[in-house]
Amino acid sequence: ATSTPKRAKKNKENTSDAFACSDDLLRWLDSNTIHAELRDKRTTDALKQLCRENNLPVSGPKYALVARLIEHAKEGKKKREEKLLINSFNETSNHSTETQHLLDFYKVKTFSAANNLFHKKYQASKKLKSFEDQLAVLTGASKGFDMHLLSVLEGPRAGYYNGKYSEDGIDAQNDVAACWKEFLLSFESMEMSVEDFEKAIVAGSFVSKCDDYGFDPYFKLIGHELVKALEEKGKQILLKYSTNMSSFHPHAVVVDVS
Repeated sequence: ATSTPKRAKKNKENTSDAFACSDDLLRWLDSNTIHAELRDKRTTDALKQLCRENNLPVSGPKYALVARLIEHAKEGKKKREEKLLINSFNETSNHSTETQHLLDFYKVKTFSAANNLFHKKYQASKKLKSFEDQLAVLTGASKGFDMHLLSVLEGPRAGYYNGKYSEDGIDAQNDVAACWKEFLLSFESMEMSVEDFEKAIVAGSFVSKCDDYGFDPYFKLIGHELVKALEEKGKQILLKYSTNMSSFHPHAVVVDVS
């Protein structure tokens, strides 16, 4: 008889601790006005009330409350994107393998973990017999990696990833680009048809928001090296696509190819 109130209390605590992100925070984040809305337009007491509404601690000076709310909004946006992906995935009968692998990156919390997950998935993909499955793993994992790269580039320790203090993000992105290069060079060993090669070029030419922080798309990083490494047939296919895709650097694939 005495255990029921305890369970009820525990359930109440779980409900109060559940993640909540207000529509206002998400709207301000989407419109890039969140810093002004929180820092310039609201008092410390108003910020504390926002923290309460979002199940956040209310202690600390104004700048700490602003930072806490902004990070919370980013986490809320990430959870919203994950929910939309899951809903889209569940509503279609033709489940995307790429989306499956991208969703796995919402389960890891750090950039280091995301980097490790990418390479774990890429190595595992080499054992798959289907080209479509291999490409889906590489594309989904690359987008998942980029999601975490963007998060640290927009975070308080961005300088350790963008080259200001350290090049952790730059080095990690170059490693992902090297995997794309290795994958595409399998065309030379006849492991990939012309049609598959073209599909891979298109898939690897996506542009992420990391581009806004000076992190080039993967084909912009490896285009020049690919052209030098490919034989004439592959080279011509790559050059054909490079002239029609904005994600290729206009010169990166045409210098020193003779």
